[in-house]
Amino acid sequence: MVELTQPLAQIDPSVMDYIDMDGMVKHLIKVLAIPAVAIKSDEQVAQVRQQREEQMKAMQEQQQEAQTMENMGNVAPMVQAVKE
Repeated sequence: MVELTQPLAQIDPSVMDYIDMDGMVKHLIKVLAIPAVAIKSDEQVAQVRQQREEQMKAMQEQQQEAQTMENMGNVAPMVQAVKE
């Protein structure tokens, strides 16, 4: 199904909104009879996703801080020139 919808998603990415990836994976786990010991619980998945989100936020904050510092460094010579 994903392979069939990918060409459509290239034209209109919103078509992927119809696909519940978590639901699809859960269905495959059931259909393929994957043993429970090989699958993380919903709580474990939620925890991993939360950690990933926190890491991404931290990285974004670091990038913003670096950009701010760079901008300040670029502005400093101009401010000095105006003072002179």
